[in-house]
Amino acid sequence: VVAACSGKAPSDDTDRDAGTADAGFDASSNGTDADVDAATPTACSCSSDGHDVLDCDGNVFDACTADEGCSAVTLGCIDDPCAAAATLKTSIGCEFYPTLMDIVDGSGCFAAIVTNTSGRPVSIAVERGGTSLPVESFARVVTGTGPSPTYTAYVASEGLAVGASAVLFLVDGTGGQACPMGLSAATGETFSGTRIGDAFHVTTDFPVAVQQVNPYGGRDSMFAGAALLLPTSSWDTDYLLATGYSENGGMHPSLDLIAMADDTVVTIRPRVAIEAGIGVAATNTGTPLTITLERGEVLQITQAADLSGSRVEASKPIGHASSRKMPAFEPAMSALPPIHRCSWESPRHRWRPSRSSLPHRSRKQPVF
Repeated sequence: VVAACSGKAPSDDTDRDAGTADAGFDASSNGTDADVDAATPTACSCSSDGHDVLDCDGNVFDACTADEGCSAVTLGCIDDPCAAAATLKTSIGCEFYPTLMDIVDGSGCFAAIVTNTSGRPVSIAVERGGTSLPVESFARVVTGTGPSPTYTAYVASEGLAVGASAVLFLVDGTGGQACPMGLSAATGETFSGTRIGDAFHVTTDFPVAVQQVNPYGGRDSMFAGAALLLPTSSWDTDYLLATGYSENGGMHPSLDLIAMADDTVVTIRPRVAIEAGIGVAATNTGTPLTITLERGEVLQITQAADLSGSRVEASKPIGHASSRKMPAFEPAMSALPPIHRCSWESPRHRWRPSRSSLPHRSRKQPVF
């Protein structure tokens, strides 16, 4: 739900009858100005892709051009599609942080898939730890389905075509499945355990959708994990922590908190004790843990004791993702919404309550 219908014309029988009585409609009058106004559609919301303004019946009220986007604030088309997408608080946006989550043996081929949902070719930029990365060297436009898709070069000067998808091969680690066809990844650097590390920072000049996969081409692994990422415009400052699974034979729950701005102060109020890690102090149950993160940094906590249900607050918007540390695959990798967010999206379903906390455990199923 992007916006509530506050100016909707009468739609139920009671309102319709009352409106007729008040207006004193006379068929011979050919309609008064009041009658015409009552029948005129009203802008009520934006389409889920941000391309159109909708009336209160879900019909297109105004179609935005390829250089515009629907703003949930103005309920109209504006000439900055990224700014418009940011008002929608959905999974479509222009800034994302793919994050390699904890696994036992290092990563296989960790990749992010960028899909152009806009009406113009999209330019893609990637950085990590403040260093810009040469996108053309590890990005490939992918076409086809099944075990043998076709990969072609991503040409930065041309951008990613409308409706096309590009795979960003980000990490080719030491475990699991290697990136296909000997394609070079951006880096081989991984990090494991409770510590602070760096996420990848992906930006575009028009709205896109981004998923991350580990390992990419995971048919040779026992499981592959995937998550539809939320853009930074859908992040917030207040979360309930959630992990994919509980402890099972040394396979620990793991969670990540990602900062989008420097000097982000994160405070966790843990329901269980937090074990010490690299740059992370041990904390007793109920004792707040406070850590300051810089832009693009990730606080990763991997331990047997499950922190699900713990409250986390931040001075600036953060992202929250979870997984479980397992051998070279991630069966439950998910990007999670703030506790008050009215939109939860995944590749398989869309859940839109009017107000909610994090999904109940039965909803936190692996996304493949």
